[in-house]
Amino acid sequence: MTSPVPADRLAAMMASARQRTLELLRGLTQDQLIGPKLPTVNPLLGEIGHVAWFQERWRLRTGPAGELGDSMLEGSDALYDSSTVAHDTRWDLPLPDLAATRAYAESVLEAVLERLGREPGNAPLRTSGIPPENVPWVQRAGEE
Repeated sequence: MTSPVPADRLAAMMASARQRTLELLRGLTQDQLIGPKLPTVNPLLGEIGHVAWFQERWRLRTGPAGELGDSMLEGSDALYDSSTVAHDTRWDLPLPDLAATRAYAESVLEAVLERLGREPGNAPLRTSGIPPENVPWVQRAGEE
């Protein structure tokens, strides 16, 4: 059986992934951040917000009994919850601009890392609430 990734390594992996994600946005125009309306993709700006929202929802807002706490970003569920926001409407949403989206993503990551530091053995925190056997990258210590 493999060992879980140590909390400090997991934190470094999350920070690195967020940094790489945000670096991809450098130099893009507002039009490029929204993109064309296609049935197979979402607006890039919305996707970046969705990544942060997803991390916040499953690692910070969902309580032990499944209850959902408040978001750091007012109205985030109406913008980023892909299970309730119809695909065709995503280009018309009042998405925060890139600076606000980056700030939200950075605030969420900071809060997740803080919580991970306080609760390094918290399995739902470490796996987004997904059973650990379904998250192989969290289970493989020492693998790149």
